[in-house]
Amino acid sequence: MATSALNPNVVKTKLDKVVYNEFAPEKKPGYASVENSKIFNQVKINKGAQQEEIFASSGYWDQRGEDQNVPLGQSKVGQGVTYTAVEFSRREQIPKWFFDDEKFNMVTNMIRGMAYNGRRTQMLKGFATWRNAFSSTGTLTSDSLSLCNNSHTLLNSNKTVDNYLTEKLNDGSLFDLISTLAEMLTQDGVLAGYTAETLLVANRRFKGACELLDSELSAETANNAINVYSSKYGIFLLQSEMIGAAAGGSDHYAFMLSRYHEVNRYIREALTTWSKDWTQSDNRSFIYGAAYREVYGTPDFAGTAGTDGTTGAYA
Repeated sequence: MATSALNPNVVKTKLDKVVYNEFAPEKKPGYASVENSKIFNQVKINKGAQQEEIFASSGYWDQRGEDQNVPLGQSKVGQGVTYTAVEFSRREQIPKWFFDDEKFNMVTNMIRGMAYNGRRTQMLKGFATWRNAFSSTGTLTSDSLSLCNNSHTLLNSNKTVDNYLTEKLNDGSLFDLISTLAEMLTQDGVLAGYTAETLLVANRRFKGACELLDSELSAETANNAINVYSSKYGIFLLQSEMIGAAAGGSDHYAFMLSRYHEVNRYIREALTTWSKDWTQSDNRSFIYGAAYREVYGTPDFAGTAGTDGTTGAYA
C-alpha cells in the first residue's frame, strides 16, 4: 500500500535533515572544524582548479629629497601553484521493504552512519594540512617546502624565513611561537609584525594549553608571576584529534596563527544530496547519496608558525 513515506520528495527531505545535522560543525570546548576561518580561510571557487601566485610588494618606502622623483616600487608575482578540487561521495541503497514494513529507525540509522563517516572524512582530509605541516609529502607552499620549514625562500628578497620550532608546548616555546610570527618577514623582506591570534593543538594537549593560556598566574610554577598570556595576549585556543597521533600525526603538534594566515579551504561544491525513487531501480530500492568537492592549499607560509614537539618538556 502506498504511503507518504514512499513519496520520494518526502523521503529525501527527511533524510536530508539527518545528513545536514551530521555535517553541522561539532560543538564542544575549543573544537576546531574545517569551517573555522581562524585556521582555514573559506574560499569559494567556480571552477575545478584554483590557481594561486605569490605577490611580493616593493619593500620599505624610500626617503625622498624635495626635488627628487617619487621612488618607483618594483612589485613581483611568481611561484604559481594549482590546487584541484576533489569530490568525496557515498550512496546507500534502501530496500522498499524497509518502508513497507515501517523500519524507519533502521533507515535513519543507515543514513546517519553514512553522513557521520562523510563528516569524519571531511575532517580527516582537511586537517591533513596541519597533520603534515612538517612533512615534504604534505601540502606544500608555493616555494615547494612544507608549511612549517626552516628555509622558506622569499619572492622579492634574498633572505629566508624559519617558522619551524621543535620544543614541546610550554611557557618558553609558546613565547617563541608568538615571537616567530612577530619577527616573520613578508615576501618582500619587510618585518611583518604578525600578531598571534589562534593556537591550534592536538586534543591531547588541550588541557595543558588551557592552563598555559588561562591561568591567572604562570602555569605549573611555584612563584607568583602573572600569566602574561591570559592578561595581555588574548590568544584563541582550538583543538583537534585530527592532528594527533590517533589520526596519523602527533600529540605534540602545536601551531600559532595570525589573522593573515594563508591556509585555505577551496570550496567548489558544498554538501549536496540526491535520490532515486525505487520505481526507477532494478531491485526496487530507494537510492540516496551525498557528495562535496573541495581542496586545501597553503600558497604562502605567512602568518603561521608551528612546533613538532620533538625536543624539550611540557610546562
